[in-house]
Amino acid sequence: MRHHTHRRMLTPDQAADLAAEFDEHEFEERVEPICVGPIADGSRSLSEAAHELHGFAVWLVELEREGWQLIHEAEGNHLELVHSDPSEHVYDTEVNEA
Repeated sequence: MRHHTHRRMLTPDQAADLAAEFDEHEFEERVEPICVGPIADGSRSLSEAAHELHGFAVWLVELEREGWQLIHEAEGNHLELVHSDPSEHVYDTEVNEA
């Protein structure tokens, strides 16, 4: 988890406006998709599913506090997020490339 003090939080409207300004290349670079479908996959009880869903919910709140926001209403199993700082990424790119 990253710790930033006084991080500016985006509102959903601000995130949508920001993403609307992107050209196709910038949209691909800046908008981060999160697949929510498999969050509770493999759970064998309601308690296991609840644990996974709670952990995911906490992570989403942390992302918002770090300055991330949805660019539009959730569709299907995916959330699309943007951050006002183009250097920010939801996932550590070095870890994902390994």
